[in-house]
Order: sequence, then structure tokens, then C-alpha cells
Amino acid sequence: MLSPCMRCTRVKKTHLCDNKGCQEWQKWFIESWNAMRSAPRLEIEKKPRVPEGVCIGGTVYALPHRVDSYLQTDPCEGCLCPRDLCAIPCRVKRDWLRVRQEVLQ
Repeated sequence: MLSPCMRCTRVKKTHLCDNKGCQEWQKWFIESWNAMRSAPRLEIEKKPRVPEGVCIGGTVYALPHRVDSYLQTDPCEGCLCPRDLCAIPCRVKRDWLRVRQEVLQ
């Protein structure tokens, strides 16, 4: 998204303008900031679900040590998403919670 400063006609030398009170600039900045912050979350949601493990007769079986490691490691640990964007858990966290609940029952 192009900065509104690039097409501004209110200032002769737009490259020297530092008016952070400009409403157009503030709106652009907030939209750009939010888009940048939400990028990791969008990437997580877009990732295809690929089963891990060994395929036997068309069924994928995960290795036991990988299952244990997966169930014990919260996907939020090491995640790049800002916490305030995670009010609703992402697909990765929802899948992890569902699988964990199935296994621990």
C-alpha cells in the first residue's frame, strides 16, 4: 500500500514532511501496521494440513515419539503472532487442542 505522502499536494517537498498529525497519514499507518502485525496469523491459517508420519495402506500413522512431542508442546510457544490477535485461537491451536483432548480422554 502506497503512502498518501507520495501523492500529497498540500506540501511542496513531501519527502521533508514530518506531520504525523495528518489524518490521511495516520489512517494509512494504522492500516499498514495492522496488516503487518496480522501477517503471521494469516500465514498460519493458510498453511495446508499435511499429515506427518508413515503411510500404511492409505492411513497415515505418526511415530510415537513425535505424537508425545506434539501433545506436550503448545503451538503458541515460539509463535510470531502478537498475543492480542489470538483472542480467537488459530487453526493450529484449535487442531492441537482437539487432538490433545481426544488422546487424553
